[in-house]
Amino acid sequence: RLPVVQTLTLTISGQADTATLARDTGAQAVAQQGSTLTLGLPGSAGLAAPAANVLAWLAGRGHEVSHLASNRANLEDVFLALTGRQLRD
Repeated sequence: RLPVVQTLTLTISGQADTATLARDTGAQAVAQQGSTLTLGLPGSAGLAAPAANVLAWLAGRGHEVSHLASNRANLEDVFLALTGRQLRD
């Protein structure tokens, strides 16, 4: 797997199938808590195409997106994507 270089945080309606979202879009470390969906996007080709894929996937399943934010991944994001575990304090 490529390391996560961007994180995408969205506020969505409903509960997304995070495993299918990850499989279908190539997103990593996909998690949802309440209406907040967070995922990592691998690669260095930019954010537009992967974000568009995620938005199209969500829209195709009837999810409304009311907020979208992106950030460059930090060390914790990369660790989570590679290991599936959170860093400990």
